[in-house]
Amino acid sequence: DLPSGLDAFALRTDGHLGSAVEIARDRTMLWFYRAFLAQSEIDFAIWSMRGSSVAHLKYRLGLLTSRFRANHPLKACIACMQDDLSMHGWVYWHQVHQFPGVWICPIHALPLRTSRLKSTGVERFLWHLPAESQLEAPWQDSDATQTLALQRLAMLTIALVGHNREDGYLHADSVQRTLRARFQERGWLTSGGYARLTDAATGYLQHCALLRLPHELACLPTTQHEASVQIGRLIRPLRSGVHPIRLLVAIDWLFTDLDDFLEQHKEAARSCVHATSEEGTSVIEKAADERALR
Repeated sequence: DLPSGLDAFALRTDGHLGSAVEIARDRTMLWFYRAFLAQSEIDFAIWSMRGSSVAHLKYRLGLLTSRFRANHPLKACIACMQDDLSMHGWVYWHQVHQFPGVWICPIHALPLRTSRLKSTGVERFLWHLPAESQLEAPWQDSDATQTLALQRLAMLTIALVGHNREDGYLHADSVQRTLRARFQERGWLTSGGYARLTDAATGYLQHCALLRLPHELACLPTTQHEASVQIGRLIRPLRSGVHPIRLLVAIDWLFTDLDDFLEQHKEAARSCVHATSEEGTSVIEKAADERALR
């Protein structure tokens, strides 16, 4: 997921898969996380993966301290495997299937199966391609409503981070401004800027109840109190990092589709630029923010 030794790997593969930096950015799980990270954190991740150890990387990214899982189980779609074998003669791991929050294949709408080999540590340092005998279902039973909810989250996640969008454009601070703007529209913020958590928690709890099938999403709220606490952490001033899944679930809950979120996100960024410029932000800082909007 976030491997070390990429300088040596790029050298030994003669650059056929790109430079160490390109591999780190585009062929590891950093592809997913860099949309949510500041540039300094992305640079540190690349530096770590180019070297001999990534011992502190997941901690630095806030994955080990979140309630979501810090590992990334290899996932595959049975129908995709059949298509790959028919078209190419072999099967392979699809990158978008590996993203956190993606548990339904975007093409076939089937639940993704997880590899037992890597999750149990068996042959964890060897190379493997997907094999049906080594895959297992991530949950036992589900209904159509749950599958559709997980499919919607998967499609939103892929649309937001699966394309080569600008690094850091989903940083927690900017997403929080967007969420607060939607709260304001729904009347869930007081005139003093405080959240009416009781009003919001019911809908959030109902939304999350359909997503808790995969173990990765099991820490989403199960009670009204838990829903209020988790929303409060998203809306109040951030004291620490927020796991991307938390942001993605909130976006999925509050916005009708991708375009709805992106438009609100752009407008919230414009408002922030305007407010900071009125408070004396330098022309250089303002110009940099405006370039980020384009």
